[in-house]
This record gives sequence, structure tokens and C-alpha cells, in this order.
Amino acid sequence: MAELAGEIRGSRAAGEPASRTMPLSRWWAAFRALPITRQYVLLLLVAVFAKQAFQVVLFPPFTGHDEVAHFAYIRTIADEHRIPILPNLDEWRAAYENGQTADGDFLPLDLYPYNAFALDWCCEKGGNRGLYDTKPAAAWSLNELPFPNGWQYAANHPPLYYVGMTPVYWATESLSVVGQQYALRAAAIPFWLVIVWLSYLMVRNIFPADSFLAMTVPTFVAFQTQLSYEGAMVNNDILSFALFTLILYQLTRGVRFGFTLPRALGIGFVLGLGLLTKGTLVTVTPLVALAMVYRIGWRSFREWGALGAATAAVAAAISAPWFIFLYRTYGNFDGLEQISALQSVTRRTYEGSDAPTVWELFWNWQFVRERWWETWSAFGWRRIGMEDWLLATIGIVCVVLAVRALIYVGQLFTAHRQEGATDGQHESRRHDRFALLLMVLTVLVAYGAVLQFGTLFALTQARYYFQALVPLAIILMVGLRQLLPVAWRSYGAGGVLVAMVALNVVIYTQYVIPYWYLGS
Repeated sequence: MAELAGEIRGSRAAGEPASRTMPLSRWWAAFRALPITRQYVLLLLVAVFAKQAFQVVLFPPFTGHDEVAHFAYIRTIADEHRIPILPNLDEWRAAYENGQTADGDFLPLDLYPYNAFALDWCCEKGGNRGLYDTKPAAAWSLNELPFPNGWQYAANHPPLYYVGMTPVYWATESLSVVGQQYALRAAAIPFWLVIVWLSYLMVRNIFPADSFLAMTVPTFVAFQTQLSYEGAMVNNDILSFALFTLILYQLTRGVRFGFTLPRALGIGFVLGLGLLTKGTLVTVTPLVALAMVYRIGWRSFREWGALGAATAAVAAAISAPWFIFLYRTYGNFDGLEQISALQSVTRRTYEGSDAPTVWELFWNWQFVRERWWETWSAFGWRRIGMEDWLLATIGIVCVVLAVRALIYVGQLFTAHRQEGATDGQHESRRHDRFALLLMVLTVLVAYGAVLQFGTLFALTQARYYFQALVPLAIILMVGLRQLLPVAWRSYGAGGVLVAMVALNVVIYTQYVIPYWYLGS
């Protein structure tokens, strides 16, 4: 963590006093003294902040992914000082049939006007001769069996994000629900800025002298449409993405400079926070183990075993209270059994039919196409897409770049030691090669987790692998670098910026704004 702080401090001269009242001219001189790549990234962050602020107010209230449920979770913590819980289906049915109320949390009535943007909360306006316009039905049924309506389906999420947003909720209690929602959206922007900055630092860890990648990777990340959309919404995903990226930064630094006890403890600390944010952070654990074993050497079992144990101990100590709560409340460590039972009524599970295998989903073109659609569009809770030709164009470009990058990785692993290279240079290239391979493995692990989740629930989504989009950006931009002659790379960096900005302009002017504001 201290190393990250050192990167952020930049290139201030030793002994130079830090002044909060530094004149603008001195700030400008300090900025001009920075390397050109860092100047670019700092300006990019300013542009990203403006873009995210625009997105916060552009999208109508509660139209982001699960914003209704996430807002309700924050309210439960802020107002009732407790974590919401999922209803137990059997207990709820017994209470419902006797006209009683069972334990379990439900989405608040004042958010019912936005029920179309929440899961399992019927009914559409005008239903039952207008009876459900202002009051939701208590239940709905499948095969004459009742199911609860409007239950709090985010209740099995870890609490860190919601606890962190509670002060924002308290500070804005004088505002309307919509005003509070916009304030909570704005509170996600810093997490997004951290992700963009970390993408730059990760490139510096892997390719310390490569200006092309130092500029293009943050650009791709900053303007990736759906990932940045998450960074302007009320959701715990954006914090989990930031923590996952921070762990990857720590790993790339460890691969380059070696793993020490302080570094292992730091990784464990961030991992613990990640597990308190979203369960998907568990997918980073094999990457941590692999990086440590590689850098230390698999024969040095005692060393990497001790550091791995230290990492695991810190992560477990931080996250254990949450998993104890889950087990005591649900009898398992994720609550997915309860979610599955409750969602049977809306056919989001495979109850009554054969669930697909991982390989069946891997080769399922419709599954792949839907995930790609969700990666770049699906705004407004999967309402707003883009035309197939644009998705196909993006897909073809990304496939070409990814293939070229993978060829480059293969070449790195088959290349002989360069003539005249020192032992230090050879060792550095070997570590850089592994760090790049680690990015490839991160993408594969993240997508594999989505495939596995898809064997349990029909409603799997691309955003479950968005934590790996920074590694994907590195892979794609490496592919572009290899395709461009050296003399063209400065123009190529500018081309990436122009292309990503143009893509955002097209998406918002041709799809998003017309859908919400022009009735088309």
C-alpha cells in the first residue's frame, strides 16, 4: 500500500514541501515536470470525472442494474443498523397461508414506482385493473404454490459497500429518494477513477518503459462503456472491481520486485475487504497463489507457503464475521440455495429441467453473444442495446487484437535468451512475461466463473467478469502494439482515444439518449 501511495505522489522533488496553498503556476510547473504519460493519464482522469458525472444525471432514477435493491440495502443499514436477510421460502409460505408475517426483508414501498427495474417485483402498471399501480401484490404463484413478491434479493451480498455508503445516505436524508440516489451514484465515481489509475500503474509494473501501453490501456478502460456505466450507479460491483484491480496491481508489483511479508499482508488485507464486498473476489485466490509460487520458486515451499498462509490468515480474519453470519443465518456460506428457491417462480433457475454444463455454455453461441451484448450495451437494466453490426465490428477488432497478443505471449515463452543480455535483464524479461501471462489467466478465470454461475442460474450476466476488463485491456492493447510498426505507435495511441470517444458518442447519441428522452 505504501508503494501505491508513492506512485500517486508522483515525481515531487525530495525535500520539496507539500503546500495545500501552492500557487497555480507552481502546480502547472509541477505538472509539466511529470513524464508525458503521467500528464496524459492525469488529464484523462479529469475527463473521466466529467464523463462519469454526466452519466450520473443522464440515466433516469433507479434504472441501473439492481439499483433499487442496493439502495434498499443501504437504507436498512442506515435506518435499522442491521443487515437485511432473505426470506426462508418454507417459513414464508407457512406464515402467508396463516395470514402472518415471516422473517425476511422486502423492497420498500416508496421504491415501488421503479419496480420494473428490480427482479421479482411484479406487477406492471395497470395490472389487475390498476390495483397494483400503487401497492404491490403480496405474492404470486407457480403451480398453485405461492412465492413472495418484492423480496430483498441483494440481502446475501456482503455489507462493506453498503456500510461505506451509509454516511452519504445520512448526509442526504433531507433530499428526496431520487436526490439521495443521485448522491449515492456520484459516490461511485472515486472508485472508478481508482480503477483507471491502477490500470496505468499495472502497465508500469509489467512494461515500465512502454509509453504506448501506458496511454492506451487507461484510455480503453476509461471509455469501456459498460464498466464505466457501473462506475456511475448505486451498486457494490464498482467497489469489488476496484479492490480486485488493486490486488492485481499488488501481484504485478510482487512479480516484478518479489513477495515480502509486508506485501503478502497487504494482499491479504485487500482480499479480506474484497470478500466483504462481493463473493466473486474469491476468484483472485488462485492467481495470488500462482504468482507467489512462480516468483519465489515452487521448490521454496516453506517461503511461499508461509507468505501464502499470512495472506490467507489476514483475509480470513477480516472476512470471517461475514461468513459466520451467513452460515448462522442460512446454513451455508453464500445464501444461493435460498436465492434459487425464491427465484423458481420467475424461471431464473433450472428447476424441472436439466442444467447446462460448463462446456455446453462455453460452446453455446447464444450464451456468448448475450455476454458480448452485455459487455458493451444493455443499459437501463438490459433495455438498451446496439445494432448487431456495431457489436460485430467491436468483436472482430477485439478478436484480432487478442489473437495477436496471444501469439506474442507464445513468442515470449519460446524465445531464446537475447544475446548480450545481462542476468538482470533476462530475469526482468522473464518476470514481465509471466505478468502478461497472469493477465491472460485472469481473463480465463473470470470468464470461467461466469460459465460456472450459468450452470446454477439462467440469469448470469457479463458484469460478473468485469473485474477482469483491465487485464483484457492490457491484452488487447499489447495486440495492437504488435500490429503497429514502431513509427506508427504514437498515432495509434491517438487513434485509440479517438475510437473510444467516438464509440461512446455513438452509443449515447444514437441509443441511450433517444431511448430515454426522445421516445425512440
